[in-house]
Amino acid sequence: MRNAALLAFDLYRRLPFRAVLDAIVVRVLVRGVRLRRGLRRGEMFVHDAQGLRMNIDIDQRIDSRIYFTGTWEPETVETARRLLPQGGVAIDVGANIGFVTLVMARLVGPTGRVIAFEPADWTYARLQANLALNAVPQVTTVQAGLSDTEETCPPADIPVGYRLDGRVETRRQAIRLATLDAYLAQDPVTRVDFIKCDTDGFETRVVQGAMDTLRRFRPAIDLELYQGTPSDSREVAERLLRLLATLGYGFHRPGDLQAYAGIAAVLDALPPGQRAANVVAIAAAGTTVPG
Repeated sequence: MRNAALLAFDLYRRLPFRAVLDAIVVRVLVRGVRLRRGLRRGEMFVHDAQGLRMNIDIDQRIDSRIYFTGTWEPETVETARRLLPQGGVAIDVGANIGFVTLVMARLVGPTGRVIAFEPADWTYARLQANLALNAVPQVTTVQAGLSDTEETCPPADIPVGYRLDGRVETRRQAIRLATLDAYLAQDPVTRVDFIKCDTDGFETRVVQGAMDTLRRFRPAIDLELYQGTPSDSREVAERLLRLLATLGYGFHRPGDLQAYAGIAAVLDALPPGQRAANVVAIAAAGTTVPG
């Protein structure tokens, strides 16, 4: 019976129209949850996801994934579990609603620390609300986006979540940018063990604004590649990888941390046409980089 179920699931995964089926199935399940709980569209409820309490808006993509699977970005979660020690310090760049922030807070424990950066008003409010549901005094939140400069960007239309029905709602907001180096100069730490960086194309600028931090602490970094348009995404990814390589970093697959045999191997593994894929950068043992 189990083998038959696994075979059926494997066949389903190979269907050319699986994405359409997935979307239909998820919408049916979401409608069922809303009806069962008597929820209006956009109304939240508190859900326990593997011991982490989260405010869930079942019509949002991230929330529904957490509700139905108990996790978000499982490869990133597994990477953090392997690399982030008790008592360690983690930086969450692009914390969103806080699921990975909470995972990292649990991993470092009460003697560790997590610093979470999130610039958007709506998302930052949700991040703080989710942290308030959990006893995590080791988490510091900063409403800013990390980059290579300190400035406030002109007001722009910022998405309010990612709805399952594809409708886009925005709010106009000015975004404050900071650099990790400048932030840690005024809120110093004695170690940085792990950085998760998910900033929708700003990853290179985040790294450029954190060069002193990376040289000093040599943290592992889980970050997105393959940003931009299909025509330039490989070049954008290569520039970021080469920048990290100058700091003595090698590259690994998220989750199982299998090593790539150089930058070309990372680029060849990027799924064609996909907007973003993650890679883990780990500093080679014993390497030091002059400032």
